Amino acid sequence: MKNGKKLTLAQRKYLDSIGLQSSEWLLVKKLQDVWTLEHRLTGQPKEVYAPAN
Repeated sequence: MKNGKKLTLAQRKYLDSIGLQSSEWLLVKKLQDVWTLEHRLTGQPKEVYAPAN
């Protein structure tokens, strides 16, 4: 799996709004409709829908 990147402020706010603790996740892949996140501690992947623009 690729190395995860730190989230931007807008991405952190979005994750907080959908109930995920943004300080615990890294962004691995960002597509138009789906983001792939990786947990900082466990390395577990998670896919979430990207916010509508």
